[in-house]
Amino acid sequence: AGRRVKRSTAEHYAEVLGHHVLPRLGDLYLDALQRGDIEAWVTWAERATMGDGRPYSRATLLGWWRVLCQFVRDTCAEHEISDPIVRVRAPKGRAGGRRDKRTLTAAELGEVLEQVKALTPNRHAEAYILAFTGMRPGELFALRWEDVDEARGRILIRRSHRRGTVGTTKTDDPREVALTPGMVEVLRDQRRALLEAQHPGLERGLVFPANNGAYRSPESL
Repeated sequence: AGRRVKRSTAEHYAEVLGHHVLPRLGDLYLDALQRGDIEAWVTWAERATMGDGRPYSRATLLGWWRVLCQFVRDTCAEHEISDPIVRVRAPKGRAGGRRDKRTLTAAELGEVLEQVKALTPNRHAEAYILAFTGMRPGELFALRWEDVDEARGRILIRRSHRRGTVGTTKTDDPREVALTPGMVEVLRDQRRALLEAQHPGLERGLVFPANNGAYRSPESL
């Protein structure tokens, strides 16, 4: 299965299994795993809390549940073992209420970008493009100049970078976003700055390279 999923996805599966599944079920052989063991895990997950004592959200618990289900069912199918998850309900979660998305107004977003420009001017272009395209950070830092089409007024998003690996986007589907006049100006300034500094990232054609010319980490912003 590892050959059929992205490295980032495989790492996520390993993290969930290692931290939230195997500590509770890892002492059991798969053919000894019973429905009651799965239900006990669900009960534990619903009562689990984070470091600050808050319960995990339903979305987080469902993420764990999907990994557990896929791992157990795929392995059971491979070894022709009865599926112990049949008729077991997913964890509900105890976190109350909907999370307020706190979407910024246009004025608030403008203020954020002005503060970024004042405090860290060398990262303003990244924040600006991220804000107006909706790219994920990994997609932003994998962006190359060949993906910026001024003539058509479009930016092609077709790759992403994470932990040293460049691959497809999270959904595996390339997409295009509009290239606004403001974005054109910001990107022209960014390219001019790279050329004037003879930045090592020019060799790879990266729009937002790290100081050494390599890909920036999504966490760096």
